[in-house]
Amino acid sequence: MNMLMIWMLPIYFAGCVTSSFISKPGELHIVGSKNLTLSFDEFIKKFNKVYEDEAEYTRRFKIFRDNMRKIEKFTKEEKGTATYSITKFSDMEDKEYGRLLGYKKSPSKAQIARIEDIDVTDVPEEWDWRKKNAVTAVEDQLYCGSCWDFSAVGTVESQWAINKGQLIELSKQQLLDCDKLGNNCEGGNIYQAYEDIISMGGLEAEKDYPYLGVKSTCNFNDKRIKATISSYHNLTQDEQKIAAWVYRRGPVSIVLNDEALRYYQQGIIRPTPDNCSPDLLNHATLIVGFGVETEGEEKIPYWIVKNSWGIDWGEQGYFRIYRGDNSCGMAEYVSTAIV
Repeated sequence: MNMLMIWMLPIYFAGCVTSSFISKPGELHIVGSKNLTLSFDEFIKKFNKVYEDEAEYTRRFKIFRDNMRKIEKFTKEEKGTATYSITKFSDMEDKEYGRLLGYKKSPSKAQIARIEDIDVTDVPEEWDWRKKNAVTAVEDQLYCGSCWDFSAVGTVESQWAINKGQLIELSKQQLLDCDKLGNNCEGGNIYQAYEDIISMGGLEAEKDYPYLGVKSTCNFNDKRIKATISSYHNLTQDEQKIAAWVYRRGPVSIVLNDEALRYYQQGIIRPTPDNCSPDLLNHATLIVGFGVETEGEEKIPYWIVKNSWGIDWGEQGYFRIYRGDNSCGMAEYVSTAIV
């Protein structure tokens, strides 16, 4: 086993970070070389990290230290209720972590006309499709830039449940293996994923074509298709209208800047644009609902978003992000499959 595999594999079979790592908004107290060393050693233990030798340990510690500085910056400048701290990604360089981020913009598809005529009357303050049995369990994309896959298939799963009455975990591996438009573990595009699903005639179930996290030989069997789509829509950037669509029609795929997610623990994300530029979009996820949290006298509106990094990340695999100001660019490209 080479050095890369020795340290990489444990990342995805780790437990949750303990509360000793979690800081309140505006607070972070892991400072000083001694505290950092203790934190790093606890991180290694909690996430079952294995490094090949002392040189690798030293290199990873330096990366960890640099990431802690970023966490301090996010914590200090957070405008919402989110807490940021050590995660399973904290010993990864930007380039390594970037392999998990698989969204690739398709200029031609991004120009598809947006649906703007959406009725915003009678939309409730809170809505959650998880409570309506219309969202499948959180999965882990592993060391593969397949967020585009999980996001696109997630809309199909939810649309099928809402419109056909069957909640089925659908195959993501099918798209990885059988894609003809250039989507793979190096990244992909949600609109192209929809087109692939249409051209193949539908998706198999996850149990029939399970996820591996690497591209393999295409074993698609159209006799095992469990769900189909007829088309897809590009939606408005107006978040009030997006909420109305989610309420009436179901979960939607979004693309955003992941930077705040890298260190996210819990709460409502509302970073500064400098910390999470809306122009640097690299990660695809799935809005499954929305709500409002009361903080003192302030009401904070948020989106409920399903990620694909496993349940040992964030709020059991989900995160909440501020609703109303295009936080991290989440309203730039919103889409959904049509069954």
